[in-house]
Amino acid sequence: MLYLERDEIWFEQRLAPVETRSRGKLTDLSLRLGDADWLDGDLSAGDLMTVDVLRRLGGSGLLEDVPNLSAYVAHAEARPAFMRAYGAQRDFFNSSAAG
Repeated sequence: MLYLERDEIWFEQRLAPVETRSRGKLTDLSLRLGDADWLDGDLSAGDLMTVDVLRRLGGSGLLEDVPNLSAYVAHAEARPAFMRAYGAQRDFFNSSAAG
């Protein structure tokens, strides 16, 4: 979150509101997920996309503050099908970026 702009003079001033808003959105998602394994019953493309976004928060402290979302990400990462899909997406992105 805004880590690429860490050297900007406005970084510290902007970080707090961004984190506050992000925590609110994570709370909304946490309530939506509840204690379910997946957002809509079975693992879906929506879960793949959501987990991909949530994985980017790793190490920020934001995801760790929401236990059911941390478990949701771990549950997805434990599935071989998820890791295959993620790997295929990464490979496609890398091949497209290479030209």
